[in-house]
Amino acid sequence: MSTAELKTEILKLVVETEDTSILIKVKAYFKSLKKSETADWWDELSEEDKIDIQQAEKEIKQGKTISHQKAKSIIGKIVSGK
Repeated sequence: MSTAELKTEILKLVVETEDTSILIKVKAYFKSLKKSETADWWDELSEEDKIDIQQAEKEIKQGKTISHQKAKSIIGKIVSGK
């Protein structure tokens, strides 16, 4: 189905719909899709999250990391209560 055909089909559905709640939901969904196309995920983060990420990046650059295997071992001990 071509883009033009999709647009025509969607337009037809919208025009034939009398249910305001459906139209409101369709509008909100479409807006969210358009926003997600242009939005930078970084801008969606809270300031606290941004600070945490920047701190983690700093620690990685300083070599303050552990291996995946070590992390699994630590978490496994916490989860098992040992």
